[in-house]
Amino acid sequence: MITMLGRVAMNVFDMDLSDYPMGTDYFTDVPDWEGVNEAIGWAAELGITEGIGDGLFDSDGILQNQHTGVFAYRAFSYTFGN
Repeated sequence: MITMLGRVAMNVFDMDLSDYPMGTDYFTDVPDWEGVNEAIGWAAELGITEGIGDGLFDSDGILQNQHTGVFAYRAFSYTFGN
């Protein structure tokens, strides 16, 4: 979900996620997949996600429907200040 939101930020809103810290600056378990580290860093910096605690992001965890709504709302609100 975070990677998808990061791609929307880049491809739809023309944002440069390289302006933000990497996900590995916040979490110890960020996967090494293309675009993921950047998207997670962007989301962590803006407060869209805080991971699960103890420096863990848990990309293999179960994402519930409520998470997708909260992440999408935060991404829009924190990015555009609404």
